[in-house]
Amino acid sequence: MAPRDKYGETSDHLILANTVTDPLKEATPVRETPVQESDVADENSPLTVAPTPSAPSRDAVESPVGYGTGGQSSPKIRKAAPLSEAWCRLLLNHKRPTAAFWVILSFVAIFGAVRLVDATTVDVQAPRSTDSRRAQSALGDAFPNYKESTSFVFYITRPPGLSVNVSSDELETYLTGLTDEILMKNTSGEAKIQQVQHFYSLVKENLIPLSETYMRQHDWGSTIFTVSINSAVSDQDSKDFYTFLRGRASLPDYEINLVGAPVFEAEAQQAAKNDLVKLAAIVFPLTLLVMAFLLRSLRLIIIGAVCLGVPSSISFAIAWLLSYGLHVSTTTPPFLLALVIATSVSYSLIILCRYREALLERRHNGLSLDGNIATRKAVVHAGETVVVSGLTLAVCFFGLCIYPMSSIQSFGISCGFGVLLVVCTALTLTPLMLLVWLPLWEGAVRDNTWWDKWDSLWAYLYSGCCTCRWESETSSASHQLRYDDGAIEDCDSDWNVSHPNIDNHLHSDQNLDELPTDAIIDKNGIWYLLAAATTKFPWGLILVVAVVGATVPVALHSTKFEVTADSTAYVPYDASILVSYKDIGEDFTFGTVYPYYFLLEVSDPDDSFANSFRWEESQQLLLYITQNIANTFVENFDTVSLCQGEEVLQSTYVMCRQDPTLEQCSIYNHTKGYMSPSEKAMLVKYNSKIAPMSEDGKTWLKAVREVATNNLQVSIAGQPAEVIDTMDGVYSNFGIMIGATSFVVILLVAFSFKSALIPIRMLCTRAVTLAFVYGLADIAYCDNDLSWLGSSFTSPTREISYTNALVALPILVGVGLAPDFFLMTRIVECRRSATHETADGYSLTTHSVILGMTRTGHIISAAGIVMISCFAGLLIFSKVSVMHQIAFFLTFGLLFETFVIRPLVVPAATALMGEYSWWPCALLNWNTLIKQLRGVGERPPSVSVSVRDA
Repeated sequence: MAPRDKYGETSDHLILANTVTDPLKEATPVRETPVQESDVADENSPLTVAPTPSAPSRDAVESPVGYGTGGQSSPKIRKAAPLSEAWCRLLLNHKRPTAAFWVILSFVAIFGAVRLVDATTVDVQAPRSTDSRRAQSALGDAFPNYKESTSFVFYITRPPGLSVNVSSDELETYLTGLTDEILMKNTSGEAKIQQVQHFYSLVKENLIPLSETYMRQHDWGSTIFTVSINSAVSDQDSKDFYTFLRGRASLPDYEINLVGAPVFEAEAQQAAKNDLVKLAAIVFPLTLLVMAFLLRSLRLIIIGAVCLGVPSSISFAIAWLLSYGLHVSTTTPPFLLALVIATSVSYSLIILCRYREALLERRHNGLSLDGNIATRKAVVHAGETVVVSGLTLAVCFFGLCIYPMSSIQSFGISCGFGVLLVVCTALTLTPLMLLVWLPLWEGAVRDNTWWDKWDSLWAYLYSGCCTCRWESETSSASHQLRYDDGAIEDCDSDWNVSHPNIDNHLHSDQNLDELPTDAIIDKNGIWYLLAAATTKFPWGLILVVAVVGATVPVALHSTKFEVTADSTAYVPYDASILVSYKDIGEDFTFGTVYPYYFLLEVSDPDDSFANSFRWEESQQLLLYITQNIANTFVENFDTVSLCQGEEVLQSTYVMCRQDPTLEQCSIYNHTKGYMSPSEKAMLVKYNSKIAPMSEDGKTWLKAVREVATNNLQVSIAGQPAEVIDTMDGVYSNFGIMIGATSFVVILLVAFSFKSALIPIRMLCTRAVTLAFVYGLADIAYCDNDLSWLGSSFTSPTREISYTNALVALPILVGVGLAPDFFLMTRIVECRRSATHETADGYSLTTHSVILGMTRTGHIISAAGIVMISCFAGLLIFSKVSVMHQIAFFLTFGLLFETFVIRPLVVPAATALMGEYSWWPCALLNWNTLIKQLRGVGERPPSVSVSVRDA
């Protein structure tokens, strides 16, 4: 058997060609080097091959080498055994422990993964440094029963066709009995009840003006029943109490809808489950079909499916563990699954495409289909790209931890680890399965399979149907395209195009990586023509200006959109609870569901509200707020000194405190819990008429906080205040997050490309995408100009969720960098392999851009389409406004990146920058290296272009 070199190929590859072309001098003969016994590979271990001592292999020369002008410094020679080969050998030697590790970890993770959705919440807890959080802490100290507060509201109406009037003996009996049940739970300690109120109970307490606020007055067509408990929204006590109330929300001839933060949370969790089912049942199979079509093999998509299941279960388990210390948003599970599907399929596609091409390359050269060699080449060609791209995306997600909001932090950590897990599985499970089950995958490129019919159609469409005709031959590469000029294309390889001037190479034993650069380029292909057009001056400059100019009208909207913190955005937009919540706000007050809590404290330690001056000052403060701040109504205040819109005398309070059974003590009995035992703190409950977490609610809260008083300390607590303070705190850290993330991304990209200008150019192109997408989002959701696409493309409040506006930016930067990074990596590889004298008179950089675009255009576009389809699945199927909006940002951002920025702007901008793209490190090309190696008497490597996709 003929000896093989370290690539598993015949020993003829160890003998250099007769001449090596040097652009600076005539061809110089090179003597042949005999094959030594030590150079022969062990048949049982094709990966463990000793290199030829006298000739460095293709992987023996470290690149880039030589920094500075012209790259004239001495080359650095690394060890002959490359890292990729050592990695593959390590996987083979430890295949069972590696496989067992992932299998065991995945099955263990399933325990937490299935519990993730039930552990999510819509609750928001403000940072400790905010005013609302300090107010809530002080409120808990002064009033232990109000340390936390969650409200439930029964909205009761008549069904259509019956009398509008809801007042009846049946309803009174129902509400009275439900009140008794709730109070019994409070007595038994099952729930910490703060307050239970309804129309009939207030009438019995002789609180007629207050009772009128619980019944729609003009027709008595609806009423409400309110319950508040001392428990946070996401606590188990609130969930148990919601289950209790939900089982009792029914009465014949009445429609009863339960509304409250825990109800919103339950609806949001169910919506998340529905989105997960749709992603798993529809989006994932579609992405696998796209992957099968591109790989032209159903066998290889098994690897993609495995590499999806492992990181999905583990990342879900990580998010579940985070729920014990942080709030995990209900939007995290669907987005995390879409992200894992998008990245895992894309990264697997990059690696498996290179694996398949390596097999086709060997078959074309008449060599055996050696999966070991193909796997090693796939790892070395695509591994670094996957690692750096994944790290960059993970950094963008981890950068979200800078925001002082636990739900955003858990979102960033979960997604960051999800991306890292995808990278790890792509570089371990993918090559491991390729190495262990070689016969299964090698059959993916054999002839006479049913897939050849699809393969024929693919080759026909891809190669340009107008310039070629289909022929079927019986050779080892049986499917070919014969051009009118006599050129033959092997249609089983979507990148290998033969031309008459290199027929001798095709019928030799040379590897395709050793063909001349222009010989393996189809100059009639769409990607070559597009790259040649975009890199030609001045058309490239005109193109960049045209794209930027075309985005300006849309980008002008990017600074106009308004944001909202309304938690109803986490509920499906067609849910009945949203209709009930809106009706409650119109018929009664939104504050019934989300009340504010004012805490009034005396400044002097020796003073108290027993002092008539402090008592009157509290009344004057509330009346001042009513008279001077818009959308404030005195009848919506409820406290010991001001109730039912009327002032309460301090003398009445003192008299009733001594004898609460007096007839005039009904207000005292109703509000006595609003005065602290020390009488140094007073609690004021306010039910806002406007939506408390809207932009108007934010303005109202800011105006109330600016009200100053000399002797009283005023602080405002409640969930609306916490949400608004959280939003302000997050925006205050926005600049820090962007700066820190951009700095780390620039360092990663600069280190990878050895250039200071490429990362800056990448961020500039991302800025164009961001301006376009944010402007388009304003047009869609704030102006509702895309309402013709469906009700999901509208926002009832004409606002965008503030979390989406903040989270989408770093995600778009990370996701948008992926296709850009894949393309630039290929450009750098082509530049390292090309000579100074390029074909058609192109400069070295421009020629490399054209080669990179031609070689990777279809693969990167396919990976982009896969990612688009994943997020478009959420855009199409999700009914949650928050999820729909974030999917809108990513879908249209990736569309713009995949079909405008990456194929048009990136090659044009890179060609315009020219050699300055690689400043300050000039990459040394192979010809300079050849001269230096000749000077020390060593044989140079072959002058070649390594054809690698991504």
